[in-house]
Amino acid sequence: MGGKKGKGKGKGKKGKVPEEPDESTEKLQRLYRKKCTELEAPYSKIMREKFAEAEDEDEDITKIHLWEELGWQGIKALMDALIQIDYKHTFSLRLWKTYCEDEGV
Repeated sequence: MGGKKGKGKGKGKKGKVPEEPDESTEKLQRLYRKKCTELEAPYSKIMREKFAEAEDEDEDITKIHLWEELGWQGIKALMDALIQIDYKHTFSLRLWKTYCEDEGV
């Protein structure tokens, strides 16, 4: 009548899955580059710097503030990449004079 089968064995170990490193920023960079090529859009210099900083400091991109003329194709490439990756690290997105027009919005 032992109703305690298996309890106590391996306590704390069972059910724990080692966390995989978050590679969403690297995936975002690759997909953004691909989308820029597909849409024939300019690759943002600011985003290039953001990706380099994120790689050097091993951090995610939390702020995307753009003020360069990317046109609707450039904004669409970035937004499509963010959505497709389901990038959850950015909490601030600001666009100034990007000329994204209605299509980019």
